[in-house]
Amino acid sequence: MGDNGKVLNISAADLKASAPTFDTQSEKLRRAAATLKERLDALGAPWGGDEQGRTFGDAYAPHRESVERAAGILVAGLAGIHQSMNDMADGHVDNEAAIEGMFTKAPDPYGPFAPSPSGNDPAPYGPLPPQPYGPFPPGEGPGGGGR
Repeated sequence: MGDNGKVLNISAADLKASAPTFDTQSEKLRRAAATLKERLDALGAPWGGDEQGRTFGDAYAPHRESVERAAGILVAGLAGIHQSMNDMADGHVDNEAAIEGMFTKAPDPYGPFAPSPSGNDPAPYGPLPPQPYGPFPPGEGPGGGGR
């Protein structure tokens, strides 16, 4: 149950419908990151080569690389969410079918007297009635003495 007392409801259709949004946003972020990189590369090092410019450049370059790597991770993550949501929806549908199968019993058209699965059993398929003395009367049968 959720915090507000409601039961969790998973809609496979909603998951499938919203999943493409993550792929779309992933592609938009990929294009924006590529554009940013191209424009920054085109600018070169506009801060100059003096001491203050070198100090800035030395601090800027590693941070720029970190931002570019992080954007790539975000792009891959958003694309992965798209695929994961589709997989989750498919898994939920499969799980629901499996659970339904566990709790749904097909009606037996023959009732308790269904034929043997092999088809070779002339007796009704089902338990034998209890015997008062076992399979043989006392003192008779294999290894038993007579009366």
